Amino acid sequence: LGRDPKADLAVLKINPDGRKLKSVKWGNSDEARVGDWTIAIGNPLGLGSTVTAGIVSAISRDIGGGPYVKFIQTDASINRGNSGGPLFNIKGEVIGINAAIISQTGGSIGLGFAIPSNSAKKVISQLKEYGRTRRGFLGVEITSVTEDIAESLGLTETKGAFVSNINPKGPAKEAGIHEGDVILKFNDDEIKNKEDLVRLVGVSDIGSLSKVEVWRKNIKLVIEVQLGELPEKSYVKRKISTDQTNEKKFTDLGLSIVPTKNEEGVIVSKVDENLNLLIGDLIIEVNMDKVTTVESFIKLIDEIKNSERRSILLKVMRDEKLQWVTLKIKN
Repeated sequence: LGRDPKADLAVLKINPDGRKLKSVKWGNSDEARVGDWTIAIGNPLGLGSTVTAGIVSAISRDIGGGPYVKFIQTDASINRGNSGGPLFNIKGEVIGINAAIISQTGGSIGLGFAIPSNSAKKVISQLKEYGRTRRGFLGVEITSVTEDIAESLGLTETKGAFVSNINPKGPAKEAGIHEGDVILKFNDDEIKNKEDLVRLVGVSDIGSLSKVEVWRKNIKLVIEVQLGELPEKSYVKRKISTDQTNEKKFTDLGLSIVPTKNEEGVIVSKVDENLNLLIGDLIIEVNMDKVTTVESFIKLIDEIKNSERRSILLKVMRDEKLQWVTLKIKN
């Protein structure tokens, strides 16, 4: 239904095919404490339903995976294949989604990390509703406060986020934040570094009124800003209606296609592994000529074969993004 690369999460819709499924329960990750027992379940190295146990080592760990998620650290063994599996508390509630390890060998050395359930739930609800994540937007470019910047501005500590540039159409500009300001607090939360500000703004509600404390010319000012929406690329897959009964196979191209019901191209239904196409790709042009139906695709391919050319350039729509893919006609 949608994915969020910034949070490393996606929502999949499945067909249970008549089976009755029972879901696991979400827990409150904010209640997790260092020393709490955790249980990780996953599919490490293809060994399904592997269960490991450990304790929480940290509840808000930054491992450089982006500013939008602070991880739960656990020493429960997590190996390759555990990603996406649940991290439970001793009540059997999901308090995290296993996401990463730090290891010099590729295997678990007791440094495992999970996306907190409270962070995941908000992202997941938005992916289900909108197909993308909607984040708050302040409209500033920021850098870290170095010792030189702090000294020049009369700050006693190297904390905060230095505003290096302002979006001329963003909320910060309209509210009166200036280039050269240092943001010290956001809604009473102290900004220790620029990543703190990015995360706090990102998880805030769009349209909410936020209080921003800034340092300007040796004075602390509190400015109210109504947050906008961070411009985000949509990763929701377009729902294209296809006719699965009229599949056409092209052995010499290594693919099969089906028509779309609205005649806006053809869909790749099967593809050989060595091609740069994916099942679900929408082919809209062949060698710069528009494709509308399976018949138009066949006609264009036949024209290329008759011209004795062996290379084909396809214009493809994938995840709302245009791709150019070349194919070779097999002898």
